[in-house]
Amino acid sequence: MIRGIAAFALALAWLYAWPGPAHAQQSLFNVPATMGTTNDRVFVQEQLNLGERSESNLTIDYGLPEGFEVGVNVFSLELTEHAIEERPMLLANAAWTTDASEWLRLQLGVQAGARLPGPGSASGAVFAWASMRLRFGDLGDWVVGTYAGNNDYLGVGTPLGLMCGVEVPLVREWLAFVAEYISGTSEASVGVVGLVLLLPLGFQISAGLQLPSPLSPNGLAGVLELTRVPTT
Repeated sequence: MIRGIAAFALALAWLYAWPGPAHAQQSLFNVPATMGTTNDRVFVQEQLNLGERSESNLTIDYGLPEGFEVGVNVFSLELTEHAIEERPMLLANAAWTTDASEWLRLQLGVQAGARLPGPGSASGAVFAWASMRLRFGDLGDWVVGTYAGNNDYLGVGTPLGLMCGVEVPLVREWLAFVAEYISGTSEASVGVVGLVLLLPLGFQISAGLQLPSPLSPNGLAGVLELTRVPTT
């Protein structure tokens, strides 16, 4: 648990370092939100998965011109002393986001790096996605897309699949309902249902319940996210 507190404190320090009001978060919980990072700004998100296997996932992204962004991820950092094999992951990421119309946004992205199961050993991990975000006003924003990855990223199971999500405002500018699902039979194949609280100074707190995809090895878990989203 000490590892979890340290990871959360590190993320909080990063979050306070970068000013700017919030507009939307980078991922719903696990499904890319298809928003992109504003040019010359830094996005930070810390996620804690709290269950039978508790872990920390940290994302830091920097916005570039023309809808591009680059960043780093530290994923699957065990929060207990009972670390399992094939963890954690250190990744670089890149994405391109563009508005096709007022109601449609498109994104292509990739994460690649190494999974570090133990001292002196590492294996390549890669994950790529294509997604679109459709805006329906008071009915919320809907995200649909597809993904592919290798076993070192996803775990044993299906190497590709579909993903979807929805973000519906409940109290405008303050509270939203979020639900998502990643299909497949790997460790990445889960659904999450929860709420997002929008706070001053660009902070967001998200809390949800993780539900396993059928035939995947996952179990029930709680999900907690702390996010800082920059804008222009």
